[in-house]
Amino acid sequence: MNDLIRRSMAIDAIVFNLEDRFAVDVLNDVPAVDAVPVEWLREKTNNNNFVIGRAARFILHAWEQEQEAR
Repeated sequence: MNDLIRRSMAIDAIVFNLEDRFAVDVLNDVPAVDAVPVEWLREKTNNNNFVIGRAARFILHAWEQEQEAR
């Protein structure tokens, strides 16, 4: 599975800037991605029986099984 954030880029951003700035400023430079909270998705698809709701529940279930297998 690919990382959503490349560890090497995050480490480089922290190490490179740590010498010159405060930690809070350094953390603002760490690469990040937007993500949909799992609980929000679960809530929105709970009573949705349209195709999109069934598909989202299937994806959530597959993701949960994958997490348990780790």
